[in-house]
Amino acid sequence: MSLRVIQSPISGSARIDGKKIIVLGSNNYRGLANHPVVLAAFHEGLRQYGAGTGMNPPLATTNAHRRLEEALAEFHQAEAAMVFNSCTAANFALLDTVTTAGDLIFSDELNHASIIDGCRLSRARVVRVKHRSVASFSQALEQSSSGEPQQRKLFITDGVFSMEGYTAPLPEFLEATTRSNTMFALDESHAAGVVGNTGRGSAELHDCMDKIDYVTGTLSKAFGAVGGGYICASNERIAELKGKARLALFSSSISPAAAEAAAVAVSLARSDLESLERMRYVAEKFRSGVAQLGFKTVNSESPITPVLIGDAEMTQVFSQLLEQGGVYVPALAFPVVPEGTARLRAQTSAAHTDDDIDFALSVFERVGRDLRLI
Repeated sequence: MSLRVIQSPISGSARIDGKKIIVLGSNNYRGLANHPVVLAAFHEGLRQYGAGTGMNPPLATTNAHRRLEEALAEFHQAEAAMVFNSCTAANFALLDTVTTAGDLIFSDELNHASIIDGCRLSRARVVRVKHRSVASFSQALEQSSSGEPQQRKLFITDGVFSMEGYTAPLPEFLEATTRSNTMFALDESHAAGVVGNTGRGSAELHDCMDKIDYVTGTLSKAFGAVGGGYICASNERIAELKGKARLALFSSSISPAAAEAAAVAVSLARSDLESLERMRYVAEKFRSGVAQLGFKTVNSESPITPVLIGDAEMTQVFSQLLEQGGVYVPALAFPVVPEGTARLRAQTSAAHTDDDIDFALSVFERVGRDLRLI
């Protein structure tokens, strides 16, 4: 498969394979990837620390990493945070450290692949919970109630589901975990900086930030698309992870320059409510636009707008023709999504202009009519 080559910074558009194109497939939700303050912090990190330290996290850290962990803990209203080189690594580390053989993990069936694979790595018994179903989770808890007293139980879910764009029913799940003495882990990768009154994630949206045991997330999306991941939790839980998590003990962290840039991006995501409102305005403009054209979508709570087609081959053709018309939207089909639910996953950004969205909708309309999808 030939990969596209990006030849400019990502904003609402980018130069890809020599052609300027509207990008509706980037995780740069808040438009911070090319923000001048974020870039300045990156350059300062390079000046002070060079390209990297070459030392693993157990050996040494930098003030840049400390600032980032402090910013993340404050953002999620947690006592402490721990940075990893990706959220995949963070999810693997969490599940492999907190649970082991004989323990139980309850995982939503549509959780991100990093959670699914992390569950396998943990050696715990994994129970798949029907998607967003509190009844399925409660039933699974009842069936497992005869376990050993020392057995650890953990429930884990995405905050915003990456293929659909809507959130998990956190209050109802929390009621069940509290009642059953089950730990609660929440992956806020597509939620942090995106949903909630001030953009602090699905836990803020559902007013339960102080009730989550572990929050995982990424720095590769709303936080400047810098790259890296993290876990936020209590001091005690983070201390356990720093002492035992093999994905941190035997791996490198992100570079100091990336840490400096990410720390600034996290602060901007918290303070710059104008970009938050812009992101939401653009998302609603696009989502309502494709719905008015007659495309089938879902009631997303984020900048993710799935355009449901069903047939995998037709979805691929639709994506290709959109790109030829100047709009990049990735096509997703099985095994990324369940069979028969192939879709385009459009992701809007605060960086998109009204003209960007109007142009994209015009191309959607023309190609959709040509393919008789609308």
